Amino acid sequence: MNIEKIRELFPVIKEWIYFNHATGSPLTIKTMEAMNEVLEDMKLHGVMHYTNWVKKVEELRENVAQLINADKERVAIITNYIQGVNIVSNGYDWKEEDTVVLSNAEYESLIYNWLNLASKGVIVKFVSSTDDRVAVEDIMKAVDKYTRMIILSHVQYNNGHRVSFKELSAFCKERDILLVAEGTHSLGAINFNVEQEGVDVLIASGNKWLLGPEGCGILYLSDKALEKLPATTIGWRNADYGEDSSAYPIRFYESARKYEPSGLSMIGVYGLNAAVQLLLETGMLEIEKRVLDLSSHLVAQLQKKNYEIYGSVERDKMSGIVSFYNKLIPAKDIRNTLLKHNIAVAEKRNYVVAGLHFYNTEEEINKMISLLE
Repeated sequence: MNIEKIRELFPVIKEWIYFNHATGSPLTIKTMEAMNEVLEDMKLHGVMHYTNWVKKVEELRENVAQLINADKERVAIITNYIQGVNIVSNGYDWKEEDTVVLSNAEYESLIYNWLNLASKGVIVKFVSSTDDRVAVEDIMKAVDKYTRMIILSHVQYNNGHRVSFKELSAFCKERDILLVAEGTHSLGAINFNVEQEGVDVLIASGNKWLLGPEGCGILYLSDKALEKLPATTIGWRNADYGEDSSAYPIRFYESARKYEPSGLSMIGVYGLNAAVQLLLETGMLEIEKRVLDLSSHLVAQLQKKNYEIYGSVERDKMSGIVSFYNKLIPAKDIRNTLLKHNIAVAEKRNYVVAGLHFYNTEEEINKMISLLE
């Protein structure tokens, strides 16, 4: 991996030390060029080249499938992760007293979505976490005979704690439970193989570690999930009309395309496709190693300065997110100090969140550390 060459693709480094991927990613030159390509096409030709745009959607589908080791027919292109969550929660045939299990450490909008099923008699069972770190064993203990789904983030958004789904997957298969993984804070930084992890659903927005623009995300579904989750939104793109567009009744595609009811943001499609291509060209195993090396370096340097780590420090449970705090200094003050030196981080509650990616460097980390009291 030639880091200097890679860094040339990220204009953001001219202005910022950018450790804010937990909020959103900067765009690479390649991503901007791809987005400008379709914008220029729209400007000069309107929609006359629409068939080319559709081909780009399929190219993105194939690239995403390669990224997560999936069949492309099991991949849908969506706007963001919350659309994917709604496809899952609204598509399932719920019965009164059915239960879903998730951690109380999940992102608020993810939690609200499942609580909204109360009108159907669905019960949400929350599993308590320790410092926003949930144990897979505790998730399994919360399951009862009415449990139909387990929802769990691969990487927790607030502290970067990473889980493995393999044991949980076997547990769910024995009980015919759908295992839903949220991957917005891991895909692009941590290698994720859907076959090895054994999840039924994987959902992610594309604008964080996947390095894409806002408004384009991905949804993967296993054969079992495709069967159990019918399309609930109907449009001209997810119905298979064959030769007769007036044919009734509507026949949905059998593939994940059935969750793509209408036109997508082609700017987002072109941008995310270019971003995913960069990840594939670089290699996810190499990217993961570098991200974890950088996170480990940051943890070690923070501990030398007597900062507390809010999250896991074991390598197999780490990610691109390192959250930290100082009991004597408000997190807001730490963030403001760093912002004055053009170092971008996030602040959540009483801790600072550094979201690292593979183009960051140890030198950038050391500069941030030098500014901490």
